[in-house]
Amino acid sequence: MRYGIIGIVALALLISSASAVGNVVLQGNGQGALGAGTGTLTQAANNGAIVVGNGNWVLQGNDQFATLGGSGLIDQDAGNGALVVGNGNLVEEINSQFADLNGEGAIDQDSNNLAVVIGDLNFVGQANLAIAEQDGLTTTIAQNQDNLAAVIGDINDAVQYNEANAYIDEFSANAHIDQIQNNLGLQVGGFNYMDQYNEADADMNVALYSGISQGQDNAGLQVGGFNYMDQCNEADAYMFVAWGNSITQDQENDGLQAGSLNFMWQNNYADADHDWGYDDVSIQDQTNAAAEIGIFNVVDQNNYVKAEMVGGNDQIVQNEDNLALVIGNGNIAIQGNYQEAYSDPAWFDDSDVIFQTADNVALMLGNGDFAGQGNLQYAEQGDESSVLVDQTAANLALII
Repeated sequence: MRYGIIGIVALALLISSASAVGNVVLQGNGQGALGAGTGTLTQAANNGAIVVGNGNWVLQGNDQFATLGGSGLIDQDAGNGALVVGNGNLVEEINSQFADLNGEGAIDQDSNNLAVVIGDLNFVGQANLAIAEQDGLTTTIAQNQDNLAAVIGDINDAVQYNEANAYIDEFSANAHIDQIQNNLGLQVGGFNYMDQYNEADADMNVALYSGISQGQDNAGLQVGGFNYMDQCNEADAYMFVAWGNSITQDQENDGLQAGSLNFMWQNNYADADHDWGYDDVSIQDQTNAAAEIGIFNVVDQNNYVKAEMVGGNDQIVQNEDNLALVIGNGNIAIQGNYQEAYSDPAWFDDSDVIFQTADNVALMLGNGDFAGQGNLQYAEQGDESSVLVDQTAANLALII
């Protein structure tokens, strides 16, 4: 992960005494840039705060807007950082970015949030929102979003959210959309709640030898009793009138909970759609990994993937994995994989290939445990074409 705001202390500091009560910090940057012709638009915005005391509110936001009428580069970078020590703290960090490029070139959007909170009754909310639109023959859109939160104390809430939207509307060749989203959360204390969510959407119209790549990752660690963790990734990709193109979707959730009465929910959703293409490839990988240490724990892991292709000589690859390690008594592990692949009734088809692999692995050490595992695979090939379908599914549960 990249955290471009590690040096926030040099940008802005607000320090109050340890006995201070009811501190409020409001920080915001708004940037707008409009270029009628070709060129380069660069925007950078950062907020930083250090607050010591009780009943603190830290609200940080960056809003960036840029439009370029011709070819060129739009580069946007936004970051928020906060260190808060005390009880009853509220920290909210938001970055919003919009870029529109009406020509060849590139859009690069980077946004980061960093929060470290020490105390009880804490709430941390982090969000990155990005929209990129581009029209041009050879174009590139890169969107990188990161959230990092460390909260130490009891009765803590941490909510992390990333949303990226990218659109290439006109005919393009050798065009690329790359979306990378990461959430990292750490909570130490009792009665903790953590919600991590990534959402990515990418559309490309009339593309030749182009690609969409979406990478999403959530990582959470909770130490203490009565913990709840919800991790979710959602990715959608669409290509219309495509030739020699690819869609790659890689999603992963990693969670660790240590304590009693814990609940962890991990979900991945991916959808890839090639419409009127030829020689296209769709690769979808989904992974959930969880470790629970304590008594009366619940782990629920699910992967959902779907791919559709209308064209010819296409390839669909879908891989799903769930892994759970649970140590303690009275534990529950639920694991499921769901795969759908549709290859067209191709009127000019040569051949299509569909590979589907789904695996569940659960290792449980303790008494009174329950493991439920299931895989569902479906592949459909239309008429007038040859097809190769390879489906593999496996469940493994070891309870000691």
